[in-house]
Amino acid sequence: MTKAHLSLTGASGKVGLYYDTENSAWYLPVGTAPSTHIVKQSHIRLAPSYDMVSTAVYESQTRSMGFNIGGAYEMSEISRGSFMAAASEAGLSRRIALQRFDRMADAFVPALENAAEELENLGILRAAELKDEILRSGGIANLI
Repeated sequence: MTKAHLSLTGASGKVGLYYDTENSAWYLPVGTAPSTHIVKQSHIRLAPSYDMVSTAVYESQTRSMGFNIGGAYEMSEISRGSFMAAASEAGLSRRIALQRFDRMADAFVPALENAAEELENLGILRAAELKDEILRSGGIANLI
């Protein structure tokens, strides 16, 4: 049996893009022009972290992501080098992409600890256990 991917349909913004293979360029379709890809938007560009964090603690969920980061589809294969490769593939500056990556990676554990503390204060008794499980199995270990 195939493991499932969790999805929060409609919970994040999406945009349709058109990729022109002849020119190796991306375009925003206008009017009735077709799109070739649907991209989830994020104001803080944490989409990869969604897969690495929110599904990893469930044994019934696949550890394979619905997209790749620098050629890596499995959470355990993702590294800083994967993000460098993904930046190059997308035509982004490696330096700027890695600055943002490092800022996100540095903030991840404190943000998770803060969230667990807030949840415990709201009466979610197993929040600390869940935080520890996310850190253990969530795919973040290669990134921090």
